[in-house]
Amino acid sequence: MMETKAHFYAARGCRGMALILILMVMSTLMLVGTIAYQQCVLNQSIVNNCVSRARAFYLAEAGRAQVLALMRENLLWRGDDTQNTGYYRGGIGFEKGEGNFDVTLTDCTDDGNGLFSSALSGGCLKVMVTGNYRESTQVLSCMLQFKPNAEFPANAPFQAVVTSGRIEGPGAFPITGKSDLGVVSNQMVASETTLPDINHDAVVALSDIAFSNLDNDEFDTSLSETSSFWKDRAHTQPFMIFVNGNLTLSGERCLHGIIFVAGDRVTISEDVTVNGILYIPNASQVCLQYTTTSSLPIVTGQLIVGASGIDVTGNPISVQLNSDYVDAMNRHFGAVIGVDIVPGSWNGSESYH
Repeated sequence: MMETKAHFYAARGCRGMALILILMVMSTLMLVGTIAYQQCVLNQSIVNNCVSRARAFYLAEAGRAQVLALMRENLLWRGDDTQNTGYYRGGIGFEKGEGNFDVTLTDCTDDGNGLFSSALSGGCLKVMVTGNYRESTQVLSCMLQFKPNAEFPANAPFQAVVTSGRIEGPGAFPITGKSDLGVVSNQMVASETTLPDINHDAVVALSDIAFSNLDNDEFDTSLSETSSFWKDRAHTQPFMIFVNGNLTLSGERCLHGIIFVAGDRVTISEDVTVNGILYIPNASQVCLQYTTTSSLPIVTGQLIVGASGIDVTGNPISVQLNSDYVDAMNRHFGAVIGVDIVPGSWNGSESYH
């Protein structure tokens, strides 16, 4: 009887140990399964993040390519199609989600067309594109540069004065035209039915500085230190000014560079001179007043005026041709202007999650 009980208790002990062993094995298997599942989830998350980062990068690249295409189509495009705000959003659809890109455009001319940065040089544009896909963001940036095409120059003639309007003022010859050497010649003053074919968008896009209106205060603040038509030592890059409104200057001041005045009125009085090209295609009134009897030219370079013509008051004036200046304008403002990424300006990418 005692032996039977011993066997009974031994069997019960074995069954208890087996149960504990089974529970331990099941717990271990559950732990291994949980770890494996978590690892699978982590791996899937890593894969999804890699895919999202890649798609965000491709979205940023697509945005940069689209900006380049839009800029080549319209040199003055600066973002939103109606406001030219400097911001632009585009997107591309993917199989399992939508992605978009945001563009910020910055240039050197404070003309209300896009964003402004004084750190940029004329003819350059900074593009920053942010690609967004799910939780990933990729940021790319580069510099664009406008480049004239030498095969399509503008056609400004090599004459001191070109106008499609009348010239009125004191004496029989209110304006005297002079050659490069200072020789007076009737051939230096041209009355044309139309003005030369000059690419206005190129003038604006390549400008180094822009004004809503240019007067004495603006000149003294921004232009008083300029002293040359050229902005480089090799004399290949002219300094360019865009005036979106009116130009009114007086006193002893000298404008240097190519000056495109898009506004309605231009008044230059007293002893103001221009060392460069004064291009005024749209004005309804152009008044040049010269109060001294000096024989020095009021413009050394070229004067181009539209149908308003030129009113000369005070004393007759002279304009002397500078063929190098005209040649520079023709090279820069032809019909075709390229837009290219500046080599080495690609600025990598950043990811945020």
